[in-house]
Amino acid sequence: MQDNAPHDTGPDLIREWIDCAARLHPDKPYIVSVEDGRAITFAEFARLGSFLDRAGIGVNDRIALLAGNSIEHVACYVGVMAYGATICTVHVEMNRRHLGGILAQLKPRLALYDDDLVPDDVPDRTPCLRLGRRDAPASGTLFASVQECDPGGAHNPQTAPCDDGVVFFTSGTTDRPKGVVLSYREQIGNVAPMANAFGLSAADRIYDFRSFNWASAQLFGVLGPLCRGATLVMRRKFSATRFFADIRTHGVTVAAGNPTTINMLLGASHTIGAADVPTLRFLTSSSAPLPEPEWRRFEERFGIPVAQSYGSSETAWIAINPGRERRFGTVGRPLAYHRLAIVGAEDRSLPSGEIGEIEIGAWHDNAYRYLGDDGTARASSRGRMRTGDIGYLDADGFLHLTGRAKDLIIRGGVNISPVEQEPAGHIAILGGIPVSMINNNFGDLAHRGLTTPDAVFATNNLPPDSLGRTCPFAGRVSVQGAPINGYTYIVEVSPDNVVWTPVLTDLFVTDQFGNVSTHKANPITKRFSYLDFTSNVNALLAEWDSSGDALWYVRLSIFDGGGIPQGTDTHLLQLDNTGPDASINITTGTGDCGKFPVGTVLAGNFVARDLYLGSYSLGVAPAINPAGVGVPIPSSGLVNTPPAPGDSWSLDTTGMEPCGYIIEVVAVDRAIVNSQSVGHVSPASAGFCLEAAPKKG
Repeated sequence: MQDNAPHDTGPDLIREWIDCAARLHPDKPYIVSVEDGRAITFAEFARLGSFLDRAGIGVNDRIALLAGNSIEHVACYVGVMAYGATICTVHVEMNRRHLGGILAQLKPRLALYDDDLVPDDVPDRTPCLRLGRRDAPASGTLFASVQECDPGGAHNPQTAPCDDGVVFFTSGTTDRPKGVVLSYREQIGNVAPMANAFGLSAADRIYDFRSFNWASAQLFGVLGPLCRGATLVMRRKFSATRFFADIRTHGVTVAAGNPTTINMLLGASHTIGAADVPTLRFLTSSSAPLPEPEWRRFEERFGIPVAQSYGSSETAWIAINPGRERRFGTVGRPLAYHRLAIVGAEDRSLPSGEIGEIEIGAWHDNAYRYLGDDGTARASSRGRMRTGDIGYLDADGFLHLTGRAKDLIIRGGVNISPVEQEPAGHIAILGGIPVSMINNNFGDLAHRGLTTPDAVFATNNLPPDSLGRTCPFAGRVSVQGAPINGYTYIVEVSPDNVVWTPVLTDLFVTDQFGNVSTHKANPITKRFSYLDFTSNVNALLAEWDSSGDALWYVRLSIFDGGGIPQGTDTHLLQLDNTGPDASINITTGTGDCGKFPVGTVLAGNFVARDLYLGSYSLGVAPAINPAGVGVPIPSSGLVNTPPAPGDSWSLDTTGMEPCGYIIEVVAVDRAIVNSQSVGHVSPASAGFCLEAAPKKG
């Protein structure tokens, strides 16, 4: 199928998708909410257009959506775009402290917000309206007003493909969120090519838990199913304990993922395989690079293909691995309409196999825009755009990513991908995080050696913790830095800044053509020779297999060609190689392993604690009950429980099937593990058996 984007992709195309799906599949659910079992069909968007028309919303008028994942969120997103206004999605949980500034920039005609996300810092002149529930609209909410509107719907006929379709805010390398502005043709024009590349059809049931406030989930999870007449199976937040149960219960065929959730699934106590989820064709991975060893380990353990793909907030999906025909170590083939090129010195297009900057340009007249401080959209480039990444195309047209363009330098006309944030001979990146984002203040006892609140991974600019909390390090810690040709170096570690141990682990380095070789230290001097960037594109200096939970010092010492010391560079690193404490018990009746009649309200205590706790979740397995049945209270949390006996939990077993079950708590910490993913996963469970309630009389 052709994946060239049409040039007239405006809101009329969204309405065409809705009308077509509603005509062909009148009773088919467009969205199914996993947590509460609610659903919405393709035909239930018209009234929102009538509401916007009655409110006088015009072309490029902005509607701010301050909501988490829900049917109401998706209904507003699709409804506003089908009408022809500009939908502005804001991840409130991540950007709450910036909410006032964001809304001042947006100057929305209307701000819609979740019941549990009441904005604390909203400019006085911003008109606000609570969303409420679509199926049970309370007075004074958006959906109560929508219910009173013309069911025939309305739209703005003046909206054109180049008008603003969506604005969303993404975290960058600074603490302040960045507003990205996309036209209708940029956002909607990406959907059909993406769906074609993934092989999506009306028969698919697509599972997504990622925030619908960001581009990837909007395109894949919301608009992809709409375009194909498929069904979105939506979860409010990711649950490692419920993931495979959700897949099986809802007959999911394609599931969204990312490196963090893949790591959590690997860390959970699942014994499931592909045969247990026979409907699942593949799992996607995007938003951050998925290291090939972790990719292969997931597939070997679960037997489920992973299709790693690539895109950006500013450009939507760029390259896609074709499901079961994916190629390891790549992000797939570029979508043809982007007209992707690898660009070298003097803006020269490079042949396959040569590393350069990634550049795209779907439309010759397109402006790639950000939101200025005054709320106006300002172009950063026109016609073609550099994505900020570097890589190469292989002979079969698959795209390989090798680094970030901000680290790119050119020597002798050859593009290379070094780590250049710090001067040559210094450490630039520790454990995947730029050293400028690790607290190196020896006197700051509370935070030294931890990431700073604005920290991001060097490979993808994504934060290790979405709430900006400090993170320690664990597992294999990589050390990266720009070389000094002709010099040698040694990396040493110490728990006390007195006794130092050299890090002598053999290095597997990648050259500019993607070839991997082994680099060893001199067995006598214990020093490594610096490799130039063409031989070591990631500027890898050492890999330290850390242990324990202490504060450590990491020191780089460099030597000239004669072996004379030329200086040192020392940094602090707080380790946390111990997973969270997790335990759970049942206090009702005979307690753990007890038998109870269906309808019993079970109770107990659970513990989820860590000095650097990320989150915890509670769930019941096996997941054989209808949606919304058998859900523990609480189901998740972000802060430590008290010490044992901990917090209390309860589970109403009414409606559950008679069966043997476990109730499980999964605690995840914030440790940056192996320099690439976040969180040790600690599960704990208690068993119980439900028996059919005795018949009365």
